[in-house]
Amino acid sequence: MNEWKNDEKIIWKATALHHPMWAKWYPDFANIVSNYLPLLQEHKFDLYLNGHEHVISYAHYAYNLVPRDSV
Repeated sequence: MNEWKNDEKIIWKATALHHPMWAKWYPDFANIVSNYLPLLQEHKFDLYLNGHEHVISYAHYAYNLVPRDSV
């Protein structure tokens, strides 16, 4: 991911996992928020997709408004 910083061809950075980012009833919630979220923030990802809930929801947060210690 460090190489992407200087690649002008990359317009968006997106990622996908099965479970939602903030869903405390899933066993991997703490791992996603503690380990995966900081990685996405550090590399300034634009989009996180998940499919477990089978619904469409949208949220936009400025990087400085995303909680850093959400667990």
